[in-house]
Amino acid sequence: PVWVNHGGVLGGAGQFVRAAKGIFCFWISSGRRRRPLNYIGFRGQGFQPRDCLQPRDLVPLRRQQWSEPVDSSKPRLVNVSGGANNSISLAQLSRWCEQRLGPHQVGVDLTPRPFDAPWMVPDSARARQAGGWKAATSADATVDGIARHAGGHGTGLGADAHWRPSPLRRRP
Repeated sequence: PVWVNHGGVLGGAGQFVRAAKGIFCFWISSGRRRRPLNYIGFRGQGFQPRDCLQPRDLVPLRRQQWSEPVDSSKPRLVNVSGGANNSISLAQLSRWCEQRLGPHQVGVDLTPRPFDAPWMVPDSARARQAGGWKAATSADATVDGIARHAGGHGTGLGADAHWRPSPLRRRP
């Protein structure tokens, strides 16, 4: 059987600090290192919310799915997301960073991009209905964990400005 779990934005401690790998880690890292940041599109206000899903919250769902019989009538395609309660915009994340890391100017890039979405928070209702799954970790706890982990693990968010992935995360 095949299960397809379409996710929102995964974010957690130890994640690669690149925009393509996770906007929350990238934003916190760039804020701490005083690297340039820009709100892109939508009048440059940073108001586009994204859900924040801690990867460990997927473990109970995956365990449940793996234990299902092959002929289960439960949906095989579900959205998994932090949901509206765990959504955060870049403007909110910038305020969070400012409170914890100090002021950092965020620029504006008004260039329209064809695939920018004003709201990206998948609805996890099917996953909840199929087995009672819902995200357990709040967006605040997730971004706190990112910053706490990074500050103590040489990821460039603390004193060590030369971030390197751990040997366990390297791929051939």
